[in-house]
Amino acid sequence: MVGVGTNQHYVPKFYLKRFSKNKLVSVYSKKSKCFFSTLKAIKSRSSSLGFYDDFTNDGDVTDIIDQALKPVEDKTSKILECLHGRCIDSKNHNMTPILCIQQKNDLSVFLTLQLLRTSKVRNALHCFADAVKAKLRECAGDNSRVFPNIVVDGKSIQLEALRNTENLIYYQNYLLDARWVLVYNDTNIPFITSDNPVYSIPLKNEIGVMGITPFFSEDREICFPIFSENLSSHYSKRNIWV
Repeated sequence: MVGVGTNQHYVPKFYLKRFSKNKLVSVYSKKSKCFFSTLKAIKSRSSSLGFYDDFTNDGDVTDIIDQALKPVEDKTSKILECLHGRCIDSKNHNMTPILCIQQKNDLSVFLTLQLLRTSKVRNALHCFADAVKAKLRECAGDNSRVFPNIVVDGKSIQLEALRNTENLIYYQNYLLDARWVLVYNDTNIPFITSDNPVYSIPLKNEIGVMGITPFFSEDREICFPIFSENLSSHYSKRNIWV
C-alpha cells in the first residue's frame, strides 16, 4: 500500500491549517511549560510514521484505516469551510443557521473518530493494557510462568475501536442527540487547539476510566475549537456550548 510506513496524522492537516500561518504553527509544550523557539510545519505536527498501519489476516501491513479516514476528513473540511463562510460576517453571525441534518451527521462521524484516534488515547490504552496484564499475572500467582503471553497493547485496542462500526455508530448517535451550540469569538484573544482538538469536560467529578473512553459518562460537554479567530464549537449530551 502506498501509505504504509508514511507520516500519518492523528490530527488532520486540513484542521491544523486553520490555526496556522503559511502552514506553520507555534507550539507550546505542557511538559516543559514553554513555547518552542521556532515555528513548526504542520506536516510534522500531530503525526507519526505508520501510526495507523495494521496487519491483515495474511500478515501483510496495511494502511486501510488511514485511507478510510480521508473521505471523512474531506467532508469535514468542506463543512468547516461552509461554517466559516457563514460566520465571518459579524453583522449576520447571530442569525446563522447551525448545520443541516446531513452536515451534523457527517460532523458527528468526524468528532467520534477524532475523539478515539489520537496519541493521547493510545497512551491511555497502553497503560490500561499493561495494568490488565499485570493484574492477570498477579492473580495467576505461582502459575505466572505458564501464563499465556498476552500480546494486546494500546495500538491494537485503538485500531480495533476504529474498526468497530457498531460502537462508532453508537457514539455518533450520542453526539447527534446532544444540543449543539456555536460560540462566536469577537475578542482579540484567539482560540487555540491541541493534539486533542475534540475534548470532553466533566460536569461532575468522575473516577477511573475517563482517560480511556471519552464517552464513559453522559454528564459531559464535548468541545471542538473550529477556527483560531472567530468560531469555536462545543458538543455535549445535555448541552453543547460553543
